[in-house]
Amino acid sequence: MLINKLGDYLITIALIIIVTQISTSDFTLINTIYSASSTMDMHYYSSIVFYTLLFGACAKSAQIGLHLWLADAMNGPTPVSSLLHAATLVVSGPILLYKILLLTNYHVTTLQLIGITSSLLGSLLALAQTDSKAIIAYSTMSQFGLIISVSSIYSIASSQLHIINHAAFKACLFMSIGLVIHSLHDAQDYRSYGSMAYILPITYASFLASTASLIALPYLSGNVSKELIIELHSTQYTAISNFAYIVSLLITMLTVLYSIRLLLVTFYTTSNSPRNSSEHAHEATLPALLAITTLSILGITLGWLIFSYVVESHDVSNQITIAEL
Repeated sequence: MLINKLGDYLITIALIIIVTQISTSDFTLINTIYSASSTMDMHYYSSIVFYTLLFGACAKSAQIGLHLWLADAMNGPTPVSSLLHAATLVVSGPILLYKILLLTNYHVTTLQLIGITSSLLGSLLALAQTDSKAIIAYSTMSQFGLIISVSSIYSIASSQLHIINHAAFKACLFMSIGLVIHSLHDAQDYRSYGSMAYILPITYASFLASTASLIALPYLSGNVSKELIIELHSTQYTAISNFAYIVSLLITMLTVLYSIRLLLVTFYTTSNSPRNSSEHAHEATLPALLAITTLSILGITLGWLIFSYVVESHDVSNQITIAEL
């Protein structure tokens, strides 16, 4: 709560400065006035506005230095975790940055560096966790770091595509691991799982499909958006973009490592749970199974269904082609 309140205070400070300086809260006017002004005072205030909004967005999206609330949020019920980390709270950070897109033009390196280092840190933290929900939560931090890093180079379409794909397969991962936790009497340490593929076959199939999309297997939604992000980093021809390109490849490999490890230990290895827990483990009720099945289908197909609407309408593909030429 404290970290999210800090984000609220920073955003409030930015809004107070904006209203007192230019007497408007319309983001179109804010972008135009601050980006077009040539006076030193306006440049000074525009920098303050940008950084207060940036760190407010970082607090909301659990980016580096302001990510500490993420692990604590895992104490809530799994459906709440699913909403927070897939489609609601963490999305507010990138959306706020989209609103000040012209201001980010003066701070591309900062925004790109924060996004890519947050993504790398999230991957390393996920690799070090033993709490199954915390692994998926830090994976969210990693994915949103990639989203913020690419939004800094005016590629809103590609970041929006990954946000939508991520909402589907990450919600499915949270709900699926929640069903595993529930069936094993609230055990969250994944080292106490094992052989759940035979006990929870529908949950296993949904988790497998979402994991495949998260690690960007070819022809799945995660591959469509993540490959686009990496390709955009590789075509900017700046030092920070080259750095982001190399690190994003490393992040992708780390994502494969911790995701496959969680999948194998939970569903394939010999059961490490107490005998009483494993004997009474069972599939969830029909509504829960319908929910994760629907989310798993969306997680692997949604990117293809909305690609032309989200990406091609913004001409991102042509931008990549021109950059490569």
